[in-house]
Amino acid sequence: MVLLAVSYGLAQEQPQPATKAEAGTSGATEIPAIKIRLPKGTAVRLFLMEPISIRTAKAGASVKLQVLGPVQLDNLVVIANKAPASATITEITEVYKPGQEVSMYWHGGGLKLRLDSVMLIDQQKQVLQAQDAPKEAVTNAAVEWAEPILPNSGGTLLLLALKEETLPRGAVFTAVMNGDTLLDRSAVEAAQPAPVVRKHGDASVIVYYSHIWLGPSLTLWCGSVPIGKARKGQKLNFTLPPGEYHFRLTGDQYLLHAEDGEEYHMQIVVPSFRARKEGPPKLLLMEHDVGEFDSGYTTWVEAKDTPDMTKYDLAQLQAEPPAKRHR
Repeated sequence: MVLLAVSYGLAQEQPQPATKAEAGTSGATEIPAIKIRLPKGTAVRLFLMEPISIRTAKAGASVKLQVLGPVQLDNLVVIANKAPASATITEITEVYKPGQEVSMYWHGGGLKLRLDSVMLIDQQKQVLQAQDAPKEAVTNAAVEWAEPILPNSGGTLLLLALKEETLPRGAVFTAVMNGDTLLDRSAVEAAQPAPVVRKHGDASVIVYYSHIWLGPSLTLWCGSVPIGKARKGQKLNFTLPPGEYHFRLTGDQYLLHAEDGEEYHMQIVVPSFRARKEGPPKLLLMEHDVGEFDSGYTTWVEAKDTPDMTKYDLAQLQAEPPAKRHR
């Protein structure tokens, strides 16, 4: 197992944050109308843009992160969705050493990651720190490799006890602002992202299968019909009318509530013997931006292998799995 500790201790060479709000002796001062206050402790969700492995990682190496979901204040975006963020690997421990004050789950080694900064909407960098403790469940495939646990020693760390030696690309966690920051309102208003244009029509579904060692080829079912073959390192795309659809591989099923014009990314996860996990392959619905990014590392199936959903009746595609039909 591997332990990742995300510390909010700041190094001496941390990037300078945007202008700090000066607090009065009696507490917070009144904020001018031309400014926007980004308070200390404001949360921002991030995900890894590259995997981290104790086998290849080096202390001092920079780690690329990306913002997952915009941060808004006063109905204005102050941190844009997909904005860049960064962290630094500060320590690598390949083997547990007696006397280390770490979690009991640290058996094989670990990484200590220092959060550095995130880019604000006005292109200034804001220093980050780790959240005191996880406050929400992981909602993507990272949960297959990691689980949040509380520290058993002093300090404030976000600890992830990994079931494999690599923290995967797309793993999501939450950071917070290291201090109060004042932003120029006019600069923030001028940098607002374009409104998202809602699409209408059939829902688009992308199913991808990351390249793993010894990953078997799998038949993808929708309702009562097999719609395609999934192979490691590949992805396939198809569209469906809005509605409920039961997807499955060899065992576990996933019920997708497809909505008008939406795009979905589903990842095929195959248990690894290195993770000491058993069970059938399964499908996980990824958060859109994580799935979009992660699936970019797979290739499209050949045109002849792309599912042709027009040859199936809607009743076939929306049929419940046999095990559930008579419940």
